[in-house]
Amino acid sequence: MCNLTCVALMLGLATPEPAQSKDHLAGLRKKLASPFSSDVTAGANGLAKMGADALPAVPDLAAALKKAKFDSERAALASALQKVVGDARATVPGLRADLRKAKGQRKAAIEKRLGEIRSATTDAVTALADALENKAKFKDERLAIARALGSFGPDAKPAVKALAAALKTGFSENQIAAAQALGKIGPAAKDAIPALTDASKTGFLDVRKAAEAALAKIKK
Repeated sequence: MCNLTCVALMLGLATPEPAQSKDHLAGLRKKLASPFSSDVTAGANGLAKMGADALPAVPDLAAALKKAKFDSERAALASALQKVVGDARATVPGLRADLRKAKGQRKAAIEKRLGEIRSATTDAVTALADALENKAKFKDERLAIARALGSFGPDAKPAVKALAAALKTGFSENQIAAAQALGKIGPAAKDAIPALTDASKTGFLDVRKAAEAALAKIKK
């Protein structure tokens, strides 16, 4: 009998993974738990290169982001979460279209994959929002985190509070990225309207324009 993995292979939801590839993924996940910043960064960069194939490592990336001590680690981890989950999310429209006509084991395999992507998205958004609100202090890491959150669109709603707070401090590039992320979240970011309104009236011209554009997307 063909199990879910077999069905996924037939559907194109997965490809045969040689032992070497599995070992590589396991090795990169292990690096994320290392006490050395260079290992964590290397692990994150390696997983980012794997894209959607590294989806099983999302919980490890999220956990590493929550305990990361250095800005270089957080920037690399945020970028990896964006790449891995983003690549997986790009397959969702096709999976949903196939789901409408699927039955039996084929349907179960698609539903399982969609569930994995939803779970990974939730883990990523939660970790990124926590890092932006409580730990990230430097320009590059805040920029990477805000851009990563923006890539999740409406699914980044749990990060609205953190992004709204990010509008009030830091470099203009960070404020612009936060405003753009809120705009991509759309109407679900309505709680950020007061912060965006303030940003649209003060600060640099580019920040004001980004805030105005975000407000237009949220209010439409």
